[in-house]
Amino acid sequence: MRDCTTFYVDGQWIAPAEPRRLEVVNPATEAVAGVISLGSRADVDRAVAAAQRAFEDGLVLVDGKRVVAGMDGGLEAHGAVRLNKGSDFNA
Repeated sequence: MRDCTTFYVDGQWIAPAEPRRLEVVNPATEAVAGVISLGSRADVDRAVAAAQRAFEDGLVLVDGKRVVAGMDGGLEAHGAVRLNKGSDFNA
């Protein structure tokens, strides 16, 4: 059984502000497959604040386009060039 009760926020795994666990059931076997945490308003606020900081600090211009720093060639290197409903990343 997997225990996924922490959140990845601001580059680190953190405990939820208000621990609320939920068992995830495998529909094929009806056995508990794992446990997750349900986020609270405080967890969302913390994640949004971290995302805003990362967005403001991490955007760079590549060929006149704003992209996340370090992602200018990384997506093509991993073959993930189709992102937004099949449109080309470079479009």
